[in-house]
Amino acid sequence: MATDSDARPPDTPPSPAPGGLRARWHAFFERPAEAELLLGHRRIYTLPTRAGLAFAALLCALLLLAVNYELSLGHALVFILGSAAWVSLHQGFANLSGLKLGGARAEPVFAGELAAFEFTLTDTRRRARHAISILGADGGMRTRVPAGGSSVAIIQARATRRGWLDAPRATLETGFPFGLWRIWSLWQPAARCLVYPAPEAPALPLPGVEDAEGDQPVGGPGQEAFAHLRAYQPGDSPRRIAWRAFARSDGQQLSARQFEGSTGGELWFDAASLPGALGVEGRLSRLTAWVIEADALGLAYGLRLGTEALPPASGPAQRDACLRALALHGLGETGGADKAGA
Repeated sequence: MATDSDARPPDTPPSPAPGGLRARWHAFFERPAEAELLLGHRRIYTLPTRAGLAFAALLCALLLLAVNYELSLGHALVFILGSAAWVSLHQGFANLSGLKLGGARAEPVFAGELAAFEFTLTDTRRRARHAISILGADGGMRTRVPAGGSSVAIIQARATRRGWLDAPRATLETGFPFGLWRIWSLWQPAARCLVYPAPEAPALPLPGVEDAEGDQPVGGPGQEAFAHLRAYQPGDSPRRIAWRAFARSDGQQLSARQFEGSTGGELWFDAASLPGALGVEGRLSRLTAWVIEADALGLAYGLRLGTEALPPASGPAQRDACLRALALHGLGETGGADKAGA
């Protein structure tokens, strides 16, 4: 009579996970992000190209002919060409070995644009480097490095959403000198790019800014009555300039309108005042467009994002701080704004 142990099927070894070999292959080339990398024999890989394989097949055919017909010159030709191919392998390896990569950085971009990560290749062995291709996530370039000098390379990646974008992995490869070998190395730069929200297009008019020919502000908190004309100050909005008074003075005196309770054109861009139907990203896109326009007009403006607030100011520093706050809003990282009091 069969027991439970007799009825149990024999143990079978677990089948390998699908794609296991491919996963191990990719894991072999995976490296942590590095601020700098000095290329050496542990980080440079070599494989023959299609031209190299065809060249090897040609050498084999020539060798068979030389052996079959006892051609001493044929043997000499095969050995000379084979030696040249072997020397080209060492020359290509030396073309990458000793290169130092570092200094990766990128300027902020808007969502939907290409982020350009720039880094430096420096020769550490007083040897000129030729025909080096640098490939990134979106396209690549070719460069050379002078002996004892350096060269700037750029890799690009598409910024699909706001926030931080990590630098793509850079592939450096060369076929120097004959194109018979593909010699390459991989580097993951420890750099990231700040991605601003894509500005709304077309952008709506700024809130609280007066009509160009009127004496009253339009909408927003700046609906105070016109008070008086004052001397123009750098940073005043062109919409506040009294162009008719300027014309009456024959271009001698430039004045700006001052409104009761106005602080000279300060604006507040408040996410809470925008329609909820826009959604979070829609509101951020509209605020981004307003920040860009207000900066172009030289206005002083502030930004409110929930409990975060940037006080009114103008200039490139204010623009960058506001765009940074918009880029990182809700992502668990501070955008540089101060916490507003309750």
